[in-house]
Amino acid sequence: HTMIELKLAEVLEGQGRSLLSLANETGVSYNTLHRLQSGKAEGLRYDTLSAICAALGCQPGDLLFYKADGKARSSARKKGEPKN
Repeated sequence: HTMIELKLAEVLEGQGRSLLSLANETGVSYNTLHRLQSGKAEGLRYDTLSAICAALGCQPGDLLFYKADGKARSSARKKGEPKN
């Protein structure tokens, strides 16, 4: 199992956007975005990630989430909070 997840659905939902609108704005195909969102993609090109970040006004870290040992952990840590 992949230990990196793409939080595309969450970011899109937070902005009230759809996958189709993102496809239209970025030029990345809907099928590619759907595979990324569903976790079925085998990789992610930097130019695709750049286009997504530009369209959503976010940083790569806003979209990518690392799962240690395949278990989801909260990546939301405020500045100044100690690392576990």
